[in-house]
Amino acid sequence: MVILVGMCAGSLVHNRPPANIFMGDSGALLLDLILTVVRRTRAGKHPWAPDALHLHHSMIHLGHSKRRAVLVLYFWAALIAFIPVLMSVTTQHQPCILAGRGSPRP
Repeated sequence: MVILVGMCAGSLVHNRPPANIFMGDSGALLLDLILTVVRRTRAGKHPWAPDALHLHHSMIHLGHSKRRAVLVLYFWAALIAFIPVLMSVTTQHQPCILAGRGSPRP
């Protein structure tokens, strides 16, 4: 675990502007894999054994169907992706209107 913290801390030091390195998708997936293996090992389970701790499993346990859980996840992913795109194509005053605060005062 100390090695993992050291790797992340080292990455953060070199990730300040102007960034020399960044973790990227592969690094984030590797970090998730390592944390999952550590979590399962500490719980006394085999590291590669499946579990029901993923978000879609939690949603199914809350009463959503598999189809509805996927649709809810798709909705949130689309919403989270849409907001920055919308903000990048709007003028300076429009994001205030979209946030429900009305137009900004001069």
